[in-house]
Formats: sequence, structure tokens, C-alpha cells
Amino acid sequence: MSMDVIIKIVVYQNQKSDQRYSNDYVDGSHCQDSCRLGIWSELKRPESGAVNFLTGAGGLLQAVMFGYAGLSIHLDRLTILRPRPPPHATSLTIRGLKYLGANLTLDVHSDRATLSVASVSEEWPLVLNIGNYNVTLRPGITVSLAGDGPFTLASAPWKDCPLPADVIGQNYLRPIGA
Repeated sequence: MSMDVIIKIVVYQNQKSDQRYSNDYVDGSHCQDSCRLGIWSELKRPESGAVNFLTGAGGLLQAVMFGYAGLSIHLDRLTILRPRPPPHATSLTIRGLKYLGANLTLDVHSDRATLSVASVSEEWPLVLNIGNYNVTLRPGITVSLAGDGPFTLASAPWKDCPLPADVIGQNYLRPIGA
């Protein structure tokens, strides 16, 4: 369910993602008990089941962080794309967002988003690309993320090490006898 919400957000189907999020995580009223997972509990009476359905809670966090907040982790960068609050919320704040030793806060409102920097690792200085501008992140600054993005956080490559190809279906195994 969380991936369905995230995919709908990525392909600009906001109304469908909001409807799915609301149905699955807020009220669950669209589905009969026989087909609902019951995000916080899988217990179905009179039968037994998982009382604490923790993977359902994980799905909610995935939908919020990687869907509505727009976070996406890549091999060489972290991107933020079209951040917005989830349905029935006026804002979304993710505190303690750790990336390459930095401690960040993403604050999202319906009309704006900001990224605040609490600390940055000296080993991994971060640069935030916000369209035509690069901002070197320093502790204590807050950067306004205007528009849909993508906003890209990156550091210099480690020892100029080339990244492996990030290709679906790529066989990274060495041939036998090579």
C-alpha cells in the first residue's frame, strides 16, 4: 500500500494518492474487514492474528517520508521532489534526518518547504542544489525549497571513486573463471 501511494505521487496522481492514503491509513472505510489488513492490527475476531502489525506502521512511515515528503535516496545523492503535507494535515516535519553525518530538519507546509541544518560532517560537506543555485550547507542555516524541485543533496565523491551502474536488470556478478 505504501508503494502505491508513493508511485501515485511520483507520477502526479495526487488525488488518487491522497484517496489511497486516507482509505488505508486514516479510516480504512473503503474495504470490508475480509480484505483490509487493518494497518495497526491484523487481529480478526473470532480468529487470531497479529495484534501489533508493525509492517503496517512501517508502510505508513514510508508513504509519509518517501511519498509526501518527497525523499529519495540514490547511490550518490538524496533528492526531495514535490514535498507536501499528507491529506488532513497542514504541515509535516521530519526532524533528525541523517544524511552523510549531517543532522537535518525538513519542514513542509502546503505553500512552502524548508530544510534546516543542525550539523554537518567535516568529512562529508554537503551541497544542496535548488535549481540554478548551489548552497553549501552549514550548521544553523535554513534553506527555502521553492517550487517542486527536485532539490538535490550531495557531497564530493569519496576518493573520486566511480559509482557502480545503477541499472535494473544489470548483472554485477563476475563471469566464472574471470
